Parts: sequence; structure tokens; C-alpha cells
Amino acid sequence: MSKAIAISEIFGPVIQGEGPQAGLPTIFVRTGGCDFRCTWCDTLYAVLPEHSHSWSRMESQHIADQVRALA
Repeated sequence: MSKAIAISEIFGPVIQGEGPQAGLPTIFVRTGGCDFRCTWCDTLYAVLPEHSHSWSRMESQHIADQVRALA
């Protein structure tokens, strides 16, 4: 049985700007509804429930298809 995932956005390729993969082309899959509430979070539109109307519910295969299309 498949389960839909809340997706805030899928975008790229962009150049990764931090971490060990810095400088490499990257495709981002930003999920919606993270509940960690990190103080450094710069994507509150992907976190706060009041933005959930802009999230899409997607099956994992559809997410993978979109990533492949961007790669």
C-alpha cells in the first residue's frame, strides 16, 4: 500500500552550497510539515501548517519521476 507524502517543492538542479557535497549539482525535494522547528530554518513555508494549502500530496513514484525529469 502506497502512502502520499506532503511536498512543499521540488527544484533544481542548483549548486549545493554547504556540507560535504558543496559545489555539486543538486536536486532538492522539500517535504512539507517538518516538526523539528530548528532555530536556523529558512524555509518556514515548508514547515508551518498555515502554508499547507500550497503543499502537494505525492506518491513516491511521482516524486522520483519529477526528480528524474530535472536531472
